[in-house]
Amino acid sequence: MYTYAPDENNVLTYKVSDFKEKTKLASLNYGVVGGIGLSIPFDKFEMVIKPDYKFGLRELDSFSTSFFNSYIRLNIGFKI
Repeated sequence: MYTYAPDENNVLTYKVSDFKEKTKLASLNYGVVGGIGLSIPFDKFEMVIKPDYKFGLRELDSFSTSFFNSYIRLNIGFKI
């Protein structure tokens, strides 16, 4: 595991440490997905912009932490 953390003088220090612990992750992660897309036509192609949000409802570990799989994603594509 690589970490960058400030020391007492507010200087970033780089630390490498082995990560040997294992955790039991949940096998099925269900949740809610929502998003909206925008299509912009040009002369010879079309540009598609689609942001979406994924919110995992199940905790991923078996400890008492709140560890969910939730994120925002931005997709940009070109349709020829």
